[in-house]
Amino acid sequence: MSDHKPYRDSHEPDEPLREHVFDGIREFDKKLPNWWLLTLYGTIVFSIAYWAWFHIYEIAPTPEEKLALAQERAAARAAEERGYDNERLWEMALESSIVDRGRSHYVNNCAACHGMELEGGIGTPLVDADWQHGSEPMQILKTILDGVPEKGMPPWRAGLGETRSAEITAYILSKNPGLRNGASPGGSPEEETP
Repeated sequence: MSDHKPYRDSHEPDEPLREHVFDGIREFDKKLPNWWLLTLYGTIVFSIAYWAWFHIYEIAPTPEEKLALAQERAAARAAEERGYDNERLWEMALESSIVDRGRSHYVNNCAACHGMELEGGIGTPLVDADWQHGSEPMQILKTILDGVPEKGMPPWRAGLGETRSAEITAYILSKNPGLRNGASPGGSPEEETP
């Protein structure tokens, strides 16, 4: 004789069962718990209110708009703090730690085309009097950031960012001190590529 007791349902005999049967299994027809229904209805009410608040009546900016606004403010604040201009870039060219970092970035990213000593190669030389895209520090920085795609130079804004590009500009300026004293470059700002 077996010690197993037959399985017995623990439900009350008067509890209603659903009509359908699936694989011999019948379900109780019980009401959902109040906490579950409250969560469901609360979520529906919240979503309708959120939709109306942010998308219909536009009472407040959406989280995405808040993020974009915060990023714009941070970028503007960072630009003000850095404040690159011709004079600041020349000052950076006199700071040996910045020039060393700029040389490191130059060797890793620019030397393949412009040569280890800025003498040129695939790219134009960066130590002669012929500056095709402008010889002012901000023009050099703009050329690095935006590139010259029609001549094969990629834009480095995404790859290096503004800070590293400014350090490379400082390194280039440190090798061209005559530009500050008014040496006449071969190019002019009108030839600068956008």
